[in-house]
Amino acid sequence: MKNIAVSLLTCDDFYYLKPCIESLLKSDIMKYQFKLFVFNNGANKEITDYLKTLPCRIDIIESKNNKGIVLPRIELYNRIKADKNIFYYLLELHPDMLFPKKWLTALLDIDDYMVGILEPFILIDNRTTKLMTMPELELRVLKEKKDGLVFSKCRQVHPWLLKMDCLDRIGYYDPKYSPQQCEDDDLVYRFIQNGFDIKSTRNSIVVHYGGVTRHNKIPCCSKEHKKYFSKKHGTTIEEFISFFNIHPTIGI
Repeated sequence: MKNIAVSLLTCDDFYYLKPCIESLLKSDIMKYQFKLFVFNNGANKEITDYLKTLPCRIDIIESKNNKGIVLPRIELYNRIKADKNIFYYLLELHPDMLFPKKWLTALLDIDDYMVGILEPFILIDNRTTKLMTMPELELRVLKEKKDGLVFSKCRQVHPWLLKMDCLDRIGYYDPKYSPQQCEDDDLVYRFIQNGFDIKSTRNSIVVHYGGVTRHNKIPCCSKEHKKYFSKKHGTTIEEFISFFNIHPTIGI
């Protein structure tokens, strides 16, 4: 059974985090071997105390300051690489997500030797004042699933499963994109340039509330980071986006 390292960032977002974790641990991820690696931006004690009660293997890094997205992900990645377990996949989560009972197996079923990234379709819910209930989620997923529909050359969305052996070849996030923005474009560009595919299926659907737990908490660096991307790769992010077949999202 292929071991999965789950990378999760959190920052004063217990309102979203608890339903996220509870839905994840009631999903089909429980059929697989996995370990949860959490970076607690802001070192929220309520969050740490809750995480320590979870019935799964867990490793927690705490920071008194909010370090953003990129550097915490890198710290978690280094912790994962140093772990005694050998992980086949890296699953990156944000706390503003909800998982139906069945989502992961459908992704693993479409894996092949050319794939570097697997990702579900994302049900984008912008109703940030009232979270979707699990019965509502299951009904919506049942409605939106399309058996047999598999897509290649997909635009990146989170959560995504990254193959660890591919990351060993191309590297992980570039710290120059700290604290956030364009880091995933840069990583995906390197996946594509090295011949790896990004696949998604409508048999796997996850809710994402759209960055509500990080925006307005750390600076926006989009303009500067787009310039760095262009200088580094000789193309713009906008030009690169034209490469993809589909952006696997579903609006509510």
